[in-house]
Amino acid sequence: MTPEGYFKLNHKTPAVFEKIHAGKSVLIIGTGPSTSGVIKYKEKLKTRFDVLIGLNFATNDFEDVLDYHVVLEKNPAKTYTEMRKLKEKFRKDLPRILNWKTLDKFPKDLNIFKATRSRFGLKPDITKYKYNGSEGLLIGPPDPMGLSAGTVMLNGIHLACIMGFRNIYLVGADLVFKDQHDHYYPDNNFYRKSKSKRANRSPIVKVQCKGSELETTEFFAYSARYIDEMIEKQCVPKGIRVYDFSDGLLNEPIKLDIDEFFWGKE
Repeated sequence: MTPEGYFKLNHKTPAVFEKIHAGKSVLIIGTGPSTSGVIKYKEKLKTRFDVLIGLNFATNDFEDVLDYHVVLEKNPAKTYTEMRKLKEKFRKDLPRILNWKTLDKFPKDLNIFKATRSRFGLKPDITKYKYNGSEGLLIGPPDPMGLSAGTVMLNGIHLACIMGFRNIYLVGADLVFKDQHDHYYPDNNFYRKSKSKRANRSPIVKVQCKGSELETTEFFAYSARYIDEMIEKQCVPKGIRVYDFSDGLLNEPIKLDIDEFFWGKE
């Protein structure tokens, strides 16, 4: 079946989630290095946050506690391969927001919501999936290599805003490399040393982060600036508070320490 055929399949889109969690709190779990610090609090997460949204391979450690799973990459990747191989271990009830172009890569018996991505003419309403004649989860303008800014973390923030959350917490949104791995899980330096053309689409650059010079991709640095812009111009005016446990390149969210956050509420 062609991608166009899959787009017409009878899957709902994230538009059905509008205001479903109005006024509540959500933790968006990305796959940056800081996510390793949350694993020890896994059993307490639902006592601190109303909803948990996992991005990409956050399912490695949080599959059983997630409320939503988001994978918006448009090219087949290891995520899809692993889900086909280990499909009996993946929850069938968990709502999964997937790029419509990749639906044929996932097991067919999952709880799928199809999504596309859009720039909305660079004039989005971050609380809407369909807006001003366009629909999708938000992406930004192209970076110098032509890659659309934002990463799946921006998609997750947009989804949370559509759902009506008033307090959005981020972890794994580092967008910078802090140790020997590029993600919070062992990944053989997916971006820095991989020979994959997909992984090497953006050059490695050095940036200042919390007083240190660290490596990241040009795409991540560009995306961090765009995510900050969306938080400042879209979230703040709408009364949506964004907090960040990641301690990475993002500057606009309110910075929190994950250990202090849990210790202070014991």
